[in-house]
Amino acid sequence: MPRDPTDILDLARSFGFAVAGVADARPSDRAAEVRAWVAQGKHGSMDWFTEHLEVRLHPTRLMTGTRCAICVADRYASSSSDVHHDVWPPRGRIARYARGEDYHQVMRKRLRKFVARLRELFPQDRFRFAIDLLPILERELAERAGIGQVGKHTLIIRRGEGSY
Repeated sequence: MPRDPTDILDLARSFGFAVAGVADARPSDRAAEVRAWVAQGKHGSMDWFTEHLEVRLHPTRLMTGTRCAICVADRYASSSSDVHHDVWPPRGRIARYARGEDYHQVMRKRLRKFVARLRELFPQDRFRFAIDLLPILERELAERAGIGQVGKHTLIIRRGEGSY
């Protein structure tokens, strides 16, 4: 199989990911800002953020020899699944991102299968999947991969779709 990024992105979508893109693995464009943010203590009680800061800022330190990152994204539940009740007293709604199974588990299952397939197709290469639990700046990589742009609320926003 040729190393055509289009084929790899089509493969990613065949595993059910809504969006896929490829980002180069260069160091963070925002390293100075991230270091300043940490130095000012703006990470608060999130000590885990500083534990592997240099790995976060340099994707190749997570896996030596990394040249690129295949980034994937999925959608939250649609607004059509909102349930409205005409009852008193009114009841709350569950936010879209909190509906259904834990996305870490859902994504992990699909990523594991996707990476297994990549290893079959490209046995000479190494692959590792990561969710937002590993020390990477996943939103910056997603932005580089063309998945969307980082919004003021720090989530990825996709034109015409928002951050869902």
